[in-house]
Amino acid sequence: MIEKLILKTKEEIKTMTDPYRVDIIQVFRKNNNTSLTVKDISNELNEPHGKIYYHIKKLEKIGALTLDHTENINGITAKYYRLNFKEMAIKHKEKDLNKELELNHTLNMISKFYDDSKNSFISNLKNVEEYEDQSFKTVKKECRLTSSNLYFTKESYEEFFKELDDLIKKYSKEQKCNEEFKKTLFLSIYSE
Repeated sequence: MIEKLILKTKEEIKTMTDPYRVDIIQVFRKNNNTSLTVKDISNELNEPHGKIYYHIKKLEKIGALTLDHTENINGITAKYYRLNFKEMAIKHKEKDLNKELELNHTLNMISKFYDDSKNSFISNLKNVEEYEDQSFKTVKKECRLTSSNLYFTKESYEEFFKELDDLIKKYSKEQKCNEEFKKTLFLSIYSE
């Protein structure tokens, strides 16, 4: 797995920012980046295998996904793919790459990511209300939302990201735990 996937061409940007491919990337993230087959992703997104395979090959071509391993299952070779990057950056060298095009594709991808996360959060928030209304349920779901201003020096900002990355890695590993304690983190950091 590479630390940062750098998109350098207009074609790579288009490939990675396609909303359908963003959905595929989200399936990998949702499954803690375990290796998945086209069938696994197809079942998750309720889409035909051929359509998923086409988009997987596009993502594999730019290095976003990699073939993890194959297994022979009843005479059929199952290919298992894995996400191949932690972060993504756009650094083009093409003089003819339109800045507006780059921005539009990037904004579409970010918008889809935020919308999906927002919808998931709202859906879970509704489930919290349902659980509270049904007193016979023993599982208590929760949703927390917070916003804070953080202040850094250049050095403390780098240190913060390293600590955050280490913390996320520590708790991203699938552990045997009660489902009540499986949580989803959605985090945005930006400069005002």
